Amino acid sequence: MISFGYCTNIHAARTIEDIQRAVECYASPLQQAVCPQRVLPVGLWFPESAVKELAGTQLRNFAERLSALALSATTLNGFPHGDFHQEVVKHQVYEPSWAEPTRLDYTIRLAEVLAVLAAAAGRGTISTVPLGWTGQADAALFRQRCGDHLRAFARFAASLEERSGFHVRLCLEPEPGCYLGNSRETREYLCDLFETTSPSERSLMQRYLGVCHDICHAAVMFEDQAAELAAYRACEISVGKVQVSSAVCAQFGRSHTNDRRRDEMLAALRGFVEPKYLHQTNIDGEYFYEDLPLALKRQPLEGEWRVHFHVPIFAAELRGGLSTTQGAIKECLRELGSLAHEIDWEIETYAWQVLPAGHFAQSLPEILELEHRWLAAAFADAGY
Repeated sequence: MISFGYCTNIHAARTIEDIQRAVECYASPLQQAVCPQRVLPVGLWFPESAVKELAGTQLRNFAERLSALALSATTLNGFPHGDFHQEVVKHQVYEPSWAEPTRLDYTIRLAEVLAVLAAAAGRGTISTVPLGWTGQADAALFRQRCGDHLRAFARFAASLEERSGFHVRLCLEPEPGCYLGNSRETREYLCDLFETTSPSERSLMQRYLGVCHDICHAAVMFEDQAAELAAYRACEISVGKVQVSSAVCAQFGRSHTNDRRRDEMLAALRGFVEPKYLHQTNIDGEYFYEDLPLALKRQPLEGEWRVHFHVPIFAAELRGGLSTTQGAIKECLRELGSLAHEIDWEIETYAWQVLPAGHFAQSLPEILELEHRWLAAAFADAGY
């Protein structure tokens, strides 16, 4: 049986008190609903403002509270560094980049927290920004600084394991529009990073660095899930974490550009335009736009559109003739096979609060339970 949970970045939280309240109000009832006899994993997200609070007695108390609620935490979402629920997030979610020491410092603090929260497991993962957003003024210098900070993290992780016995793997999470925007770019970067170090440091980085495969992100880039995951293995790059997520999809015909179906889909797509997050859009894997409003200016409307808008994973179809990339989740499960037991899995539907009205009538607790049960069934169908 595969253990999995959901990522708490779905909840607006700025302090440890906020996070504990979310865990008690949502994660604990979910555990009672779906696995009352077992511990439920949760993927925790701590903004920098919250992780600074966690130390000493307060950290131990938080760990004890999780245990008392029959919850566990072996993975952290270290991607959003600041306030992920402020009025406008957009490009700010990619800051600071890995070229900046503040990203390294924040991630080291997360690793120290995880070593306490997941001490019994002896291992854990942290997903992180894929270096940063594109458009760096000096790409070579940016790449060098990121590499220096990732090497520094690997050295810290080795020292952490030496003194505590805890193994943490930092997992770069490719995202459309970022410096590492797809799986191929991520493999190439990590392979280059590994190869430009001494043999001893290469072994170190392969042990403590890896990939977080976000299924929605890969689907938006029209990636073949099975081929990309197999390619990671061939390059000896560890997939330490998988974020189970699904994107919005629209199929515009090539000829009937003025029919009612097109107008319905267009209206439905416009409903996903909102000011908080970026919703990168890819058309046929050939035309990329960093946000949905830019793509909606394209004429004529044709081809297959995939939009980076995380929707509940149990939904195969949406209102207005839209669909989702739910099928990519099943492709991923089939490919990973026996390796699935070595991976941290979390459902990440962080955009719940900005979903357009009319698509889902369920409350957040109901959506969390439906997503959990759907994924459990998908694992069973895949033979786990």
